[in-house]
Amino acid sequence: MRFVAGYVGFLLAFGLSDASWLSTLASRLYRPALGDMLLDEIRYLPAVLFYFGFSLGVVHFALMPALREGSGGSALLNGALVGLLAYATYDLTNYATLRAW
Repeated sequence: MRFVAGYVGFLLAFGLSDASWLSTLASRLYRPALGDMLLDEIRYLPAVLFYFGFSLGVVHFALMPALREGSGGSALLNGALVGLLAYATYDLTNYATLRAW
């Protein structure tokens, strides 16, 4: 039950924070660099797969170990590391392979 509650809670928090990011800053950062490479309409299936999968990963690798240890700091640190690795993968791979990144 704790896994489900953590998953739903993280999914909501992550969804809201990422929606805020995408609706405000992402267009200022990504549109100038990527221009016509960006879609006019988002592809929802890959986005949904990412959100649900990433949330599972954070809960599995950060929240559940922290609950077993009784350490909120552990959840924060491990969650930040998972997020850093995920977004670094995206940004650094694009930087390594795209001319306009």
